[in-house]
Amino acid sequence: MPTLTDTTRPDVLRDPEVYTVSLITAATILGISRTTAYAAARRGHLTDEIPVLRVSGKYTVSTAAIRRALNIELGAV
Repeated sequence: MPTLTDTTRPDVLRDPEVYTVSLITAATILGISRTTAYAAARRGHLTDEIPVLRVSGKYTVSTAAIRRALNIELGAV
């Protein structure tokens, strides 16, 4: 079973059991730079639709929020 923040797999948006990804993985998916991602995370959102969570001192992003922002249905990925 994958972990909640499984960032090593390229298909994280396909797996309904992966709930969050690291900030860097989210940035890669969205096509933004690491610097831009960290600046946005300090504001609390990568985009208006994608909030950034701080868990145990690390930034995490909901895969559901990424899917919604990109208009991706779970079965269609």
